[in-house]
Amino acid sequence: MANADNLIPNEERTPEERRENARKAGIASGAARRERKLLKDIAETVLAMPLTGSKKENLEAIQNYAELKGKNLTVKEAMLLAQLKNALDGDLKAFEAIRDLIGEKPPEW
Repeated sequence: MANADNLIPNEERTPEERRENARKAGIASGAARRERKLLKDIAETVLAMPLTGSKKENLEAIQNYAELKGKNLTVKEAMLLAQLKNALDGDLKAFEAIRDLIGEKPPEW
């Protein structure tokens, strides 16, 4: 393992160091959780949009959604839109990825 000599086990850290590391981890965990929730909310909003016209028009409407919100797309949001486009074109894996993202994955028996 690279740089294993540089790692300090928690048992050898002071209580203040452990507390500070736990605080940093909690902050990072909260930020990651908020980011996942935002992506899920975007997916749910886009999936609730009505389908009218051709698939190309629908994709353009989805892309205009970001403009309506007044913000630039992040890479994750652009990837989500690409997955949605693929799902509309009949890609089963893209559909499954979106379904799993919004929390509707069926239980595995």
